[in-house]
Amino acid sequence: MNEAQCLELRDLISSCTFPADEHGHVHRRFRFVAVTPGGDRADATVQINHLEMVWRLAGVEETPIQYLQSVIADSPFAARIINVAHCREWTAPWAITAVDPGRDFPTLILFEHPDRSVDGVLMREPHHGSHTELADGYPERAEALALLADLQALERYQPFMRWYKESNIHAATLDEACAAAPESPVGQKFVVLYRGDEWFFGIWNNPVKIPRDASKSLSLSSIADFHGTRVSKLKLATRSGLELVKGKETLRGESAVLDLALTVTRKLRQDGVDFKVGEYETHPGVQSLCAWWNTAAPEPLRSAGFFRLYVWDDKRKVFQAGDPDEPAMDAGVLANCGPFAMFEKEGAPLVAATFYRGREFNVARGGGSVVFSVNGEEAYDMGLALHEMDEAYYSALGLAARSVQAFASI
Repeated sequence: MNEAQCLELRDLISSCTFPADEHGHVHRRFRFVAVTPGGDRADATVQINHLEMVWRLAGVEETPIQYLQSVIADSPFAARIINVAHCREWTAPWAITAVDPGRDFPTLILFEHPDRSVDGVLMREPHHGSHTELADGYPERAEALALLADLQALERYQPFMRWYKESNIHAATLDEACAAAPESPVGQKFVVLYRGDEWFFGIWNNPVKIPRDASKSLSLSSIADFHGTRVSKLKLATRSGLELVKGKETLRGESAVLDLALTVTRKLRQDGVDFKVGEYETHPGVQSLCAWWNTAAPEPLRSAGFFRLYVWDDKRKVFQAGDPDEPAMDAGVLANCGPFAMFEKEGAPLVAATFYRGREFNVARGGGSVVFSVNGEEAYDMGLALHEMDEAYYSALGLAARSVQAFASI
């Protein structure tokens, strides 16, 4: 098959969709598709990548390979010998890859100058998450500026981290750069911006497609403050230390109590013991730490059913969460976030634990659920029904985290 025929087959496969869901939304079946001439005694080779969760949610019976074979059998290429390769790691060049538009996010990586003008690149992000890796790798201002120069020197479709390049950007302002860049089908684009002495991240929303206050179409957050990535020397100098939190803990933690919870958790994982949603408050490690709190804490606070764990990172001056998806926490935030304990042991990392009421206290509201601190104040809400909630899962996750387990290894 020649190049034109390969592109025709690629576009045919890439355009395949699932039946509309209950909301009328139509999703593509394949995330990435590439077709190259030849192969092992074949006229062409089809490479595909799909998200297994999307196929399961669609409720279809055929496998991706079975479906693809039926598509080819009903196409002008039915008489051709075509190999099919399911690629979990995508290695085909982006220049010949058809990407699901809904998963090919436009991402602006920019450097803001003192006069507010910006320079940078427009990248496409088929795999989300590179912005944290970028911020961690290039925290200093000079490093960020040099990086952007290197990215501008890339040719179109050349990869960098999980992105591939589309074009260069030069604009008088950040707003001008955002307005000129393409957006996703739902009206969004990612923005990664080096401003001042650190990296920021935000999602620009088209005010027409996503109605909201047009003045808030883009809200930027510090990547380092949220994810705990490395920071520049100037940024580090602005962070407070443990002096803001020492002495403000509700309880001084007993190291033997945390050691026991960590040891129990490690043994459960070694034995392959797992828990279902709704069962994590019975996890022995979670129970032991909550039992200690409910015995030692002031009487009005003895309603703990779960907790969240944080480890002090002295180099970055933040508390890193035991849950990898939870933001890092500044010492000043912990000092004012509600009842907590701090566990200290010579030679071990300092561990903080914030305590919350168990799932029986959760309240349904607006289609979601509200979680309460042990002092009875609303802590946060989740977009899940009451029966789907089990925040003690994150307690067990924290107890198993390597950074927290380091406390018991001393």
